Amino acid sequence: MTTDKLSVQSLIEICYQHGIKKVIFSPGSRNAPLVIGFMQHKGFETLVIADERVAAFHALGQAIASKTPTVICCTSGTAALNYGPAIAEAYYQQVPMLILTADRPVEWIDMGIGQSMRQKDVFHNYVKKSFQFVQEATHKDDLWYNERIANAAINLCTSTVPGPVHINLPFRESLYNQIKVTPKRHPILKVVMPKVDDTAPLDSDLIEIWKTSSKRLILIGQTQPNEILSELIESLIAQNEVVVLAETTSNIRAQETIDCIDRVLPLIDNTEKYRPDLVLTIGGAIVSKRIKSFIKDAKPQHHWYVGLDEPKDTFQRLSRHLMMQPVTTLRLLVKQNGLVSSNFLKDWKKVKEKAQVLHSQFLAQTDYCDLKVFEIILRELPEAAIVHFASSTPIRYSQLFSELQSKHIVQCNRGVSGIDGSTSTALGYSGCSDKLNILITGDISFFYDSNAFWYNNRPTNLKVILINNGGGNIFKYISGPETTQQLHVFEASHQLNARPIAELHSLVYSIVSSLEQLISALPQFYKENNNEIGLLEIDTRKATNAEILREYFSYLSR
Repeated sequence: MTTDKLSVQSLIEICYQHGIKKVIFSPGSRNAPLVIGFMQHKGFETLVIADERVAAFHALGQAIASKTPTVICCTSGTAALNYGPAIAEAYYQQVPMLILTADRPVEWIDMGIGQSMRQKDVFHNYVKKSFQFVQEATHKDDLWYNERIANAAINLCTSTVPGPVHINLPFRESLYNQIKVTPKRHPILKVVMPKVDDTAPLDSDLIEIWKTSSKRLILIGQTQPNEILSELIESLIAQNEVVVLAETTSNIRAQETIDCIDRVLPLIDNTEKYRPDLVLTIGGAIVSKRIKSFIKDAKPQHHWYVGLDEPKDTFQRLSRHLMMQPVTTLRLLVKQNGLVSSNFLKDWKKVKEKAQVLHSQFLAQTDYCDLKVFEIILRELPEAAIVHFASSTPIRYSQLFSELQSKHIVQCNRGVSGIDGSTSTALGYSGCSDKLNILITGDISFFYDSNAFWYNNRPTNLKVILINNGGGNIFKYISGPETTQQLHVFEASHQLNARPIAELHSLVYSIVSSLEQLISALPQFYKENNNEIGLLEIDTRKATNAEILREYFSYLSR
């Protein structure tokens, strides 16, 4: 038995034939044909999450982990708008997601009918493409058209540059009718990607620039783990005297990279010996504001952006877009044995080593605060854990530490860099992972996304470390907010703790408020297996966190 909506039957079977397995519903009525069809099919793993914003971020985490699209499906009206933040994040992270929004009949939009609004193209700025099904299709041409839409949407999701795609489905009542059908295979359209030819030579002018540039710098933003990319990076450093700056989110832990960008840059003045003449950027979003400012001020002669997506002129110096896979580009560059006599790499390595010494000295004399807490948390991380950082403060603190190992995979929502779905994304990823997942989050992000735990059959391989400093402390650190009388608005100060949320959602909860308590509690917290999600709250509200961070950077720069 399945829905009597013929195009929904086809859509579901086409999803199945394309290999889509995961579907997340949010409750409602208008999406009943989709709910019935997917649930009755038995070929899908389905989940029900009431909060649409949580559902979409959960799907984002699933898609990142599985590398295949997750379907999200909701009822009509404002329910769809709640998908917006996660869709935007998926778009800028290039994560596949298939969005199915049920809608009222097209003739009743703007006619005063409840739970209706203009849903067609509602996400057009943040999806690869929007489609709308022919309503109540029965004619063979309309059925063919809807099937073509389904194929096109899925292929766009999973194309060379993946991302979210939206299909809006207007339904007339009745919504709950079912009929008995014999499942049939549909002719599906699959896109065949051309093979990448990494033996083709680079243009001669690129080779000439590469060989004659004595100060070459590669900056790697957000990427997924890639052993081949790491090996090529190591080869380039060894053969070609290249400085490689790898952010925490790059998942590159190659030897000789500058992996703690924000603790190295305070020691570097903008003199000629540190300025690159060629900058090559790889990957997605760059967290470090310092490195963006440094390269922009250095005014390199050349900036090459490598990737198949739209180029990012982050430093206002973009001169080439190498529309190639990063692995292909680096493989070609490794073959250019134009070693230029230069102290560029040596100078950067000296600064890196000095920064490590000063960093250790400062932390050795630092009392309980956010900075010290991060040192302990990262130092004790279990090997091969998946480490999720909430956006803003946690991921920025991570850039100061080198404790992350090659087996640690780092995830963070830095496509748009919002704090709104960090917990939901980590839960979605954890459900597709057989490893221990650890989320390191701040209090505002955690409380904002507390509905993340509101669903059944949650994964139990997630540990949440909540650093509660009483508000968005980043606004005490950055220049500006403290000069006003409205700091409490910017930082959203509060006196909350997470115990009531832990009790509401049956989380295994503990709290510490000193360095000694943290050092004692952390190893056991990482090891415990209580068949429930663990939550460790670290209360740092009495510490002068922003002042200590300022002192830290001042100490480095002196």
